[in-house]
Amino acid sequence: MELLLQNLESIKAVALMLGTMGGFAALVAVLINFGKKIKIKGAYLIKDGQAPTVSLVCNLIGMVALFIAQQFFPQFDVSQVDTVMSMIATIGMDILTLLGQLKVSEFTHNTTKATVIGKSYSAENLLG
Repeated sequence: MELLLQNLESIKAVALMLGTMGGFAALVAVLINFGKKIKIKGAYLIKDGQAPTVSLVCNLIGMVALFIAQQFFPQFDVSQVDTVMSMIATIGMDILTLLGQLKVSEFTHNTTKATVIGKSYSAENLLG
């Protein structure tokens, strides 16, 4: 019974530690957003309404991994890993932002190409 209580305290400590890991949370959010944009065989990897479930599963996996790391590697420095996760999440957000800008540019080009503003004269110049 004492071992069970000790493990419950460890799990509680790990849950609190995971809650303070902003880099982990940001990385999970970025991965979910990437999953919403990626299509496999015509279907999005993460469909509408699935994000909360995917987030819950990712956080549970993170909690189990952190618990195992704390049990088997007590010298494991969580703050360094969280910092790296934060950097990866920042790069991921930059990539998502760039992809968004490219989509907006494509939409704007397709919307205005039929008007005088967006008319392309390249075909006329080639035909001479």
